Amino acid sequence: SWLNHSSYSGIQVQVDGLVVQSLPGTAQSTSVSLPGPGPHQICLVATTICGAVLAPSCCTVDCPGDPEVVTSLACSLSADCTCEGLLTWINGDSNYDSIQIYRDGVLVATLGGGVTSYPTGVLAIGLHEFCVVAVRFGFVSAEACCDIDCAVPPPPPAPNGVSCVVTAP
Repeated sequence: SWLNHSSYSGIQVQVDGLVVQSLPGTAQSTSVSLPGPGPHQICLVATTICGAVLAPSCCTVDCPGDPEVVTSLACSLSADCTCEGLLTWINGDSNYDSIQIYRDGVLVATLGGGVTSYPTGVLAIGLHEFCVVAVRFGFVSAEACCDIDCAVPPPPPAPNGVSCVVTAP
C-alpha cells in the first residue's frame, strides 16, 4: 500500500524491473505474486495527469522459500508389547507454521510449528513408514522419514526350574 501525493493518470507496478500491473491513478494498494523465493524489489512508477513519468518509489521484500527439513528424525518402539511408537526430531528452522506427520503416505497429524516429538499410539502389526514435513508460509520442506517395525512379539519363555516337594499329611 502507499499514499498518493497528487493526482496521477496511472501507476505501474514493477517486480524486479518487470511491469506486472497497470493500475488507475487513484489506486493506493495492490497484491502481487512474486516469482519465487528470495529478495524482490517492488516499484511503483506513477504518471502525472500531464504525462510526466515520476521516479520509481521502491521497497524490497524477502519471500521465504521452502523451510529447512527437520533433522535427526528417530523412530522408536515402546519396550512393552503394545506396539506404540515415538518420533523425535530437531527442527531445522525456528519459525515453522506447522509440522505434518504422515504414516504410510497418509497425513495423520498436523502439529504446532515448535513441536519436536509425536507419539504414534498403538500401531497395527507390520512395517510402518513415518515422514515428518515442515510447513512455513505455505511452503513445504522435504520429507524426513524413518520406519517402525511392529513385529509379532515372540512369546516369553515358559516358566522353568519347577521343583516339587511331597509333604506328609
